[in-house]
Amino acid sequence: MARNYYEILNVSYKASAQEIKVAFRLLAKKYHPDKNPGNQEMEDHFKSISEAYLILSDPNKKANYDWNLYQKYVINTQGKAVYRPKTVYQRPRYHPNPFHRYARYTYSNKVKRQGAIFVICLALVVIIIPLGLEIFSAERHFDNGLSYYKSGNYFAAINSLEQSFRPFGLRNLEASMLASKIVIYKYNDFSYALKYIEIGLNAADNDNDFGELYYLRALCQKNIHQTKKALKNFQESLKYNPHSDSTLLELGELNAFIFNNYPKALQHFDKIDHTSNFYKEAYFGKGYCFFHLQEFTTSLNYFEEFINYDDSGGMPFYFKGLIQLKLGRLSDACKSLKKASSMGVMEAENLVITKCPKVIFRTDF
Repeated sequence: MARNYYEILNVSYKASAQEIKVAFRLLAKKYHPDKNPGNQEMEDHFKSISEAYLILSDPNKKANYDWNLYQKYVINTQGKAVYRPKTVYQRPRYHPNPFHRYARYTYSNKVKRQGAIFVICLALVVIIIPLGLEIFSAERHFDNGLSYYKSGNYFAAINSLEQSFRPFGLRNLEASMLASKIVIYKYNDFSYALKYIEIGLNAADNDNDFGELYYLRALCQKNIHQTKKALKNFQESLKYNPHSDSTLLELGELNAFIFNNYPKALQHFDKIDHTSNFYKEAYFGKGYCFFHLQEFTTSLNYFEEFINYDDSGGMPFYFKGLIQLKLGRLSDACKSLKKASSMGVMEAENLVITKCPKVIFRTDF
């Protein structure tokens, strides 16, 4: 097998052109025939040195030689790793460790810890500062909205409260409740209030808040005639706050006046605290239910109780008159119906004309 030019010049495969030149000069001085006259072995070695330098000193010849050398030794029949010389086509791998290329990129544990701390600090700066500014802005807008609300400037309050809504705002729940109540009770815009209630439901985290928000949602749905949804949300509100007299009253009235479920309505009315004003308001609903259940005496008692509590409306007098007609108390019925008629109840006026003509005649004169 022909000797390797790199071995002849005693240089490595990655030697530079200058290193090859220096190696050649040293060997040429040592093995030159003039210094070794008559020594054929030295002369033959000098010829080999000259041939090796002739090839390796020329970039093109060197590239071809390297490629031929690569093709010759790239496959090792014994399965051992071999050196693949540098060529113009492929980056050489001189290091015996197959993972040597990655060794230069390893870092000490100290450097890794410092890098991790730097990344964490950078993340905190990028995330926490904008988040803090957003929370601060939300707080400021909420405080402004609350101040406007207390001063009676409801439009400005709504505007500030809307600006306080933030993805990470700490006052989203309070702002949504206040905004929805302003829109419901001050502007009677029930459809618009639903938007704020949804924000509140996404921020709520306890039973009282859920109960109140479901109540407000049901109240809005009731006023925009979505009675089935209203009933469902009043029931949902009652799950979170089972002793809410206002919710029980609303459920009783929906079942009585809309869905004609009088037994169910009476169940809700009876659960209301008897010492609260809501129970007194329930007198009318209970009288209405018993009237349709044809329990007229009981119904009459509840309408009279309601009139004692609030005699400003004509409908209690109208139903009182109807019951008195059912019980055959014509004179009392006419008085009740006339009272209802004077308060604008058209049905009562028609009954006065048909049932109580003599009473009207004597009264007119």
